[in-house]
Amino acid sequence: MKNNFKNTIEVLNSFGRLLVEEYKDSLIRNEVNASDKLFKSVKYLFKSDNRYLEIDLELENYYWYVENGRKAGKFPPIQKIEDWIKIKPVLPYRDKNGKLPTLNQLTYLIGRKIKEKGIQGKHLLQKSVDEIYKEIEDRLVDALAEDLHKAVEIELLSLR
Repeated sequence: MKNNFKNTIEVLNSFGRLLVEEYKDSLIRNEVNASDKLFKSVKYLFKSDNRYLEIDLELENYYWYVENGRKAGKFPPIQKIEDWIKIKPVLPYRDKNGKLPTLNQLTYLIGRKIKEKGIQGKHLLQKSVDEIYKEIEDRLVDALAEDLHKAVEIELLSLR
């Protein structure tokens, strides 16, 4: 399939590059880039065999929580919250007596809020996919049509 669909492959690779760029920009714009781990992990992979052409993204596993959020219910992992507080950094408010919470207290307070209310998903990846697809949709349709036309011509010529 690769040899017969060069135009489509070119557009799909362009889609992958643009998607990575848009998603990374979106992470920065939406300030979802505390540790840089997710940002640095974003890569696209082009896969193909005799039946499929496919673009996959390689991401840190926690992208799913950035994308979809987290339901209320269970207390989140304390160490992950503490690490996030140190990286972000989170600036706590003083309590009614004017005292700032300790790191452990702040970690607990944030964890309790997540347990009670959950976290809203950002849907940044889906928005990036939608945005980039709008940009290349016509190019993809044209490339696929041209490649299919060539494949049919080659097939018909081989029947003669």
